[in-house]
Amino acid sequence: MKKVLFLMAFPIDYTINLKNKFIGQMEAVENLGYEVWVTATKKDKIFLCSKNERIMVGKIPLVKQNIVRCYYIFKIIPKILSIIKFDFCYIRTVPPIFSYIKALKNIKQTNAKVIVEIPTFPKECEQKNSEKKIFNKGISFFEKINGKKESLYVDLYTIIGEQTKTYKNKPSINIENCVSLKNMPARKYKGRSNEVCILALANMAYWHGYDRIIESMHQYLLKYGSFPISVILYMIGTDGDGSLKKWKELVKKYHLEKHIKFEGMKSGEELNKYFEICDIGLASIGGFRKKSTVTSELKIREYMARGLPFIYATNDRAINEGKKYCMKVNDDNSMISFDCVLRFALNCKKNAIQYTRQMREEAENNMLWEAQFEKVFENLDYRK
Repeated sequence: MKKVLFLMAFPIDYTINLKNKFIGQMEAVENLGYEVWVTATKKDKIFLCSKNERIMVGKIPLVKQNIVRCYYIFKIIPKILSIIKFDFCYIRTVPPIFSYIKALKNIKQTNAKVIVEIPTFPKECEQKNSEKKIFNKGISFFEKINGKKESLYVDLYTIIGEQTKTYKNKPSINIENCVSLKNMPARKYKGRSNEVCILALANMAYWHGYDRIIESMHQYLLKYGSFPISVILYMIGTDGDGSLKKWKELVKKYHLEKHIKFEGMKSGEELNKYFEICDIGLASIGGFRKKSTVTSELKIREYMARGLPFIYATNDRAINEGKKYCMKVNDDNSMISFDCVLRFALNCKKNAIQYTRQMREEAENNMLWEAQFEKVFENLDYRK
């Protein structure tokens, strides 16, 4: 059985927004008949893990910054490779720091195939418009020094975003973000008859555009004085780039505290409760701020898997715009009509059970990771 190493700082002991994605990817590769291993961390320890084994391979400082954790994992790659020989190594892109380049070189010396995922393409758009200016200057520095060296050791790039057949002069294929239904139960709708509840679930960043919905609610109340039914928007997630703080200030400025609740990070059963009571969800409604014309949002796939109708703005090849369980708004700074939002939410309330069943079926048919990794391994076999 061929072995695949997912090389990442996978946290065993706490939750991050991307954890479900990583678990779904690994389960899919295992379902395709490969033996899957992952570099993982728990507190100050680094482990090499498979489905049945956990081997301690090193130590790490007690920090949550992903790049710092990756640095220590890359440093111990020679030790990991001395334990098990891998046929493939799958890596979600990281800044090309020196220890990463050295790790790639070590892996290639074992004749393993290296696959690097680019989760946002063109990624320069996200970096250029992000408020993490100091961090992005660091990325630019390492790209300038080591960017070309990375591609020397990569066999295939997997690209999420706009179509391209090459990346850094190496072969690439486009894949879509997907889900694992095992980790995302279909919601058991318990909507409140006298309320419209909206869920905004994200690692809050400027390109989610949630200020647009805040402005929309504010303008509606200026025009009508009140909502025809109680409205609550639950904002679930941590601050990704400083936007959450700004949105809290905007809510306070418009006196919307009764209608917009900032709930922080939720997971597991706590998160499931919000899916049960909410009538609709919000995906990204600010993708234009990244200047990217095509996206493949994880959040849309989670809403599909759980069966929560949603509002979105970006162009996504996996979404059928004619479906009544989704509502597309302009991907620009124009005002969103909250009248339309309310009509959509009330229709979703009325048809909640039907839409949940329909969305879950479509996610099962079209949004599973297995189909994406079949493309990856078939491509590598073809290039032999």
